Amino acid sequence: MKGVLGLIPLLLMASLLNACSGPRSGVQGDTPIRVLNVPSEVQLVTLEIDGTPYPVTQTQDGWTARARLSAGEHTFIARGYDRPTPTDAVVLYKAHERKNVTPGQEVRLTLYRLTSDVEVVVANPEAGEDYVAKAGGSEAALPGGQGILQGVPTGRNIPLLVEARNNTGVLLRQGSTTFTLSENRVRVSVTLSPVTHEPPTVSLAGAESVEKGQAYTLEVQVQDPNPESSGVTLTTLLLDWGDGNQETIPLSGRQVSLQRSHTYTAAGSFTITAQARNSAGLVAQASRALQGPPGPGGGDPHRHHAGPGPHPGGPGGDRSPQRDHGPDGGDHAGDAPRAPVA
Repeated sequence: MKGVLGLIPLLLMASLLNACSGPRSGVQGDTPIRVLNVPSEVQLVTLEIDGTPYPVTQTQDGWTARARLSAGEHTFIARGYDRPTPTDAVVLYKAHERKNVTPGQEVRLTLYRLTSDVEVVVANPEAGEDYVAKAGGSEAALPGGQGILQGVPTGRNIPLLVEARNNTGVLLRQGSTTFTLSENRVRVSVTLSPVTHEPPTVSLAGAESVEKGQAYTLEVQVQDPNPESSGVTLTTLLLDWGDGNQETIPLSGRQVSLQRSHTYTAAGSFTITAQARNSAGLVAQASRALQGPPGPGGGDPHRHHAGPGPHPGGPGGDRSPQRDHGPDGGDHAGDAPRAPVA
């Protein structure tokens, strides 16, 4: 009997050792993670799972990572940057998903275009003026010379236009600048100058939908309404394709019609912005939204918003930009009343 009793502690110890050395409950090896819809503009992808960073590598099979995860729900955040080091890079695309994980089974995350918010401040406000700011297809009033533009696509050299009008809608002053926007809200100050000539007008036309890998053709009409005797002519057109790519096109004369083509290397929805400038330093700005295939839940599933809270327009805080459409279906800018020409 004493021999049997002496074996019990040994059996208990062996059982404990076996439990410690065997596989943990719910964990059965590494779980592969694949990041999808990564466009050519993205040079770095990062991944966080439940707040812990994991390395992501680019191979012939795409951007992938591996993590030892327990069974159950986990929060995944993937970011696509425009430069190879995150310290000086802009987040262009993002995925933020809560997924139920089965250890060992692949988890797939899909990046979509990131938008964020911009606080716009008029540096030199004056009494009796109403202010409107425009950037990235978003438009907002600036009460007292300050307000928030929501849902602006992130990127570099983003064109911003601020106009000051009187209570009858006559354009009194104007200011423009460019800024860089990533995940966090930025503050941009704009100085306005009196309008002594007419700004140009710009209109955009093209298909309302876009597909990955297919060339999209945009028609642009730019005109300067100033009389020929004023000597004012068109100078440049900044074309932002909404996916991190831009081009600056030299202009001349008083009227230009042109076509431009661009191929999007990721699926999703994008906003094209065109800013035309004349030799008097005045600008006009127009945007056109391109929609990807509709999602099963409605709204716009192809954008991820980095703002502080959800915006109307779709699940997950997605917000479609506000636009004014002309009778031909294009987007127009520069047709509102202006101050008398000097």
